Amino acid sequence: MISTADFLQAETNLAIDLDGDGKTGFSFSATKTVGTVQFGSTQLGYALFNGSNPLLAITNAGAVATEAGGWSALAAAAAGNGYELYWKNSNGTYAKWILNSSAALTRGFVISTADFLQAETNLATDLDGDGKTGFSFSAVKTIGTVQFGSSQLGYALKNNNNPLLAITNAGAVATEAGGWSALAASAAGNGYELYWKNYNGTYAKWILNSSAALTSGLLISTADFLQAETNLATDLDGDGKIGFSFSAAKTIGTVQFGSSQLGYALKNNNNPLLAITNAGAVATEAGGWSALAAAAAGNGYELYWKNSSGTYAKWILNSSAALTSGFVISTADFLQAETNLATDLDGDGKTGFSFSAAKTIAAVQFGSSQLGYALKNGNNPLLSVTNAGAVATEAGGWSALAAAAAGDGYELYWKNSNGTYAKWILNSSAALTSGFVISTADFLQAETNLAIDLDGDGKTGFSFSATKTVGTVQFGSTQLGYALFNGSNPLLAITNAGAVATEAGGWSALAAAAAGNGYELYWKNSNGTYAKWILNSSAALTRGFVISTADFLQAESNLAADLDADGIIGLTFTPSPSSTSTIYSGSFTTPNEVDSYSVDVAPRTIISASITTPSQQSLYPRINLFDASSSLLKGPLTYAKDFADLGMFDLITGKATLKVDTQTGFLGDYELNLSFINREAVKNEVVSLTNAQRLQAGLNPLTRNLLLESAAQAHVADMDASNRYLAHTGSNGSDPVTRIAATGYKGGWVDLGNGQLRTISSENAAAGQKTPAEVVDAWMNSPGHRAAILDPYTKEIGIGFEFDNEVGDITAQGYKAGTTYWVQNFGYPWQTGMQVWF
Repeated sequence: MISTADFLQAETNLAIDLDGDGKTGFSFSATKTVGTVQFGSTQLGYALFNGSNPLLAITNAGAVATEAGGWSALAAAAAGNGYELYWKNSNGTYAKWILNSSAALTRGFVISTADFLQAETNLATDLDGDGKTGFSFSAVKTIGTVQFGSSQLGYALKNNNNPLLAITNAGAVATEAGGWSALAASAAGNGYELYWKNYNGTYAKWILNSSAALTSGLLISTADFLQAETNLATDLDGDGKIGFSFSAAKTIGTVQFGSSQLGYALKNNNNPLLAITNAGAVATEAGGWSALAAAAAGNGYELYWKNSSGTYAKWILNSSAALTSGFVISTADFLQAETNLATDLDGDGKTGFSFSAAKTIAAVQFGSSQLGYALKNGNNPLLSVTNAGAVATEAGGWSALAAAAAGDGYELYWKNSNGTYAKWILNSSAALTSGFVISTADFLQAETNLAIDLDGDGKTGFSFSATKTVGTVQFGSTQLGYALFNGSNPLLAITNAGAVATEAGGWSALAAAAAGNGYELYWKNSNGTYAKWILNSSAALTRGFVISTADFLQAESNLAADLDADGIIGLTFTPSPSSTSTIYSGSFTTPNEVDSYSVDVAPRTIISASITTPSQQSLYPRINLFDASSSLLKGPLTYAKDFADLGMFDLITGKATLKVDTQTGFLGDYELNLSFINREAVKNEVVSLTNAQRLQAGLNPLTRNLLLESAAQAHVADMDASNRYLAHTGSNGSDPVTRIAATGYKGGWVDLGNGQLRTISSENAAAGQKTPAEVVDAWMNSPGHRAAILDPYTKEIGIGFEFDNEVGDITAQGYKAGTTYWVQNFGYPWQTGMQVWF
């Protein structure tokens, strides 16, 4: 057996690749070259080439060295008669071997990182392949010619072109530790000063000798640190500020107030920044107190404070801005200071006393300042409204409304949330001299006198809302209760024993009317009862009493007013279609009395009215009919000492007024007799009475036909309109058959059963009868008319009815104005299969 070395040497000697590995003899792979020395590996292990000398295996006790135990060889360099070989362990430790000229180990030892980096520097070679050769320095801060930073060992500094110096403490390179970080270094004397900052905000300084070794260290205050920044003109801690930074919050004159990193400070013009101090400590925000602004005062300064509770305070500072005395001040004193300094000290957007006017009366503005109620009279100074020295404010439900000049002072009006009013008498300084509750009436009178809506209800003084007007008298309400206006006279409150009348006990006042030297006031209770008050010329109650519904309605009629707003004035008759008459008992109780009765019936209802007096009493009554616009429609046809007859009248609209009086002014009782005739009811009743006669005779009842009725109605209208005649021939020469045929009615031929046919063409006409019974009786008492009614072949009937309202004389035929016209048309209807007559 031979060794691998002997085998490779044989390949070399024979110049043959004996084992076919692609290599002949020893193959050398260089990894690092230092000078003429190449370091690398062969198949046996580490080796080196020096120039053109033979390859040397690096050996330890005859064995070729290899990577082992975490150690790797990095590079070799010539040294004396041999070599130096540098190693690095995976744990970061470095070592050096001393080799003889044959590259055999003579001795080896661990070296420090510093020694290793120094070797890199000496050899100008990156031995460990970390991309750096020797010590690498990263500068973080430069002050003058001194660069401060770090090397691989820790903190270091470089002064100009001098060698890099590791900063050391007892021989150890300084590093970040215990929350402390070095910030910067500067030249100082024969050495250096190094500044540190702890993460808790504490600062420190090291004194270094010329080799950057620590000689002494001490904590320094923030102020000392900031002063050092200022002296060095450098932002040592990288906070973006160099030394003391001052942020001004408020400027008054030449004095700027604000804060530095230490706390409150001030700057007066171009003088140095002054920290504001209390017993040597810089003042800061504390206990809810914040400093607001500073101003020059005497040889020093005044500093104003505000607490979160709203309290104010002032500090007196000397020329160095140190506290000499301090005390709480009132809001008033603070606002006065704002005024004096012309500055909004507390940043509320207001400078000094701010006045918000709520109401102005003439030259007096009333409102509030920050202290409470205040007033301003013209250009005079603002006055706080005070009570016993305290500024008045809203309290106990009381709110001040407005102030007005009064004598040498002022009047101040108040209102409570319960609706009560009060007045304060103020002197010329707006201080209370006396105060008292006032009535609503007095308050409203004050509004009227001042021509101002004091309480903001949208009304100035007494506001009157009229609900009913009778003649010149307007009745309604004010804020106090019921009142009335008569023409242009002053408003009068309606009173009872001095108290203004109001709705009470279910009673509501409806309307007032002039009566004699005073007024009448009408009331209605929720139970339907009526009452009347007699008022004097001042609208004060003199007496009052319950009245009947009849008396109330009579009052409505007399006053021509709908007093209770039921849509009806006075007594109103509204009969149903079957109603025929109504009797109303009335009485003339005062001379020249006129009683009115409203009529509201269906349009085209015919009214008949008359008056009688009991026991033929001599009243000489009269009755007249007026339309809705009070125009006379009809007067009495006849009247005597105990009787008056209006006759009949067709109410076209259904609405009218009957007025009853006496010719002589006599007093006494009367009865009004009213009859109502509804046209449709009249026609129905004529048909009913006609059929009653036919049924009595054993004949079939007739059916009402609208076409026959159209022909009948056209004929009565023609008789009424054309000189009021009575005939079967119309004014145009028409006969009944022609008129019926013109409507489209189809009449048939009646088969008499004996081979004969006949037609039905009967017509009955009449004039002057007042009722359906009267006209049917008249026809039944006339043989020709009776035969038409009782014709057994008749099947259908149509009724015409008209009333003449015209006023005039008896016509040539004897028919006078106010008469009635009646027509019956009879027919036999055509049916399928029947011969048509027309």
